[in-house]
Amino acid sequence: MQHRAFARLVAPAATSGLAAALVIGVPSAASADACATMTDVKAQVSALVEDLRADVPSRDARAAVRLALVQSVRTARGAEADTATERAALGVAISALARTLKDAPGLVERKAIVAAIHALTEQREANGLTAEERATLQDDLEAVRSAVVRKLDTAEERAAFKAEFRALLDAMHC
Repeated sequence: MQHRAFARLVAPAATSGLAAALVIGVPSAASADACATMTDVKAQVSALVEDLRADVPSRDARAAVRLALVQSVRTARGAEADTATERAALGVAISALARTLKDAPGLVERKAIVAAIHALTEQREANGLTAEERATLQDDLEAVRSAVVRKLDTAEERAAFKAEFRALLDAMHC
């Protein structure tokens, strides 16, 4: 199911931090009534992270935020490892992220890596999300949001980021 995607995740994470850890898709037209597709979510995340370029100059930190957001939405929507091979690939990805975490220089990057690790761990367990696990995902994303908001310069930027972030969190509940 997701082995190929995690092969793209593990190599960059192990060799050069989190840069290029996630390939962003092209947005498709989603109706206002229906849940956003994962392609739409990835496009939203990409736009949100691109807007952070001036305030979060670290490419690795932005890649970590992107990874945490997308994987958290996937996890909340029920993505699970179906085979032993997929669980092993997730284990390798988690391990690579954990190694990256110890050298992560900034708060934004550290919070995002922790959120991604928790999301991938839940996908690996393949037993559905409990209310407690869902709350942990939400708390992790709230920590990422708070860390990013502290980096923003103006009240308008903070308000815009919070609104976009809230829209992404709403995509988790489809």
